[in-house]
Amino acid sequence: MCNIDSDVITGLRNFQIRTVKHVIDKIENNGSRKFLVADEVGLGKTKIAKAMVKYFLEKTEKPLTALYLCANQQLAWQNLKTFHFCEKNKAKEEE
Repeated sequence: MCNIDSDVITGLRNFQIRTVKHVIDKIENNGSRKFLVADEVGLGKTKIAKAMVKYFLEKTEKPLTALYLCANQQLAWQNLKTFHFCEKNKAKEEE
């Protein structure tokens, strides 16, 4: 399994951490280029997605495309702040 900095997984439950590590391992070590995380409502798919995106933005040089689907626009706007760190990374690249 991969080694992940604690800031990437801060606030995640053990099953969410295992999911993040599993997905990262499949992408980095098994040649997977696509991965779908699906689970029951309220189990933290957004938190898992955030951790995975943050990991790949900070740790790899590989291009990253993440598709985040929501049930409705209100939920999408609510979850947008979860990915706010992406804008900070983008600003750093433009300096």
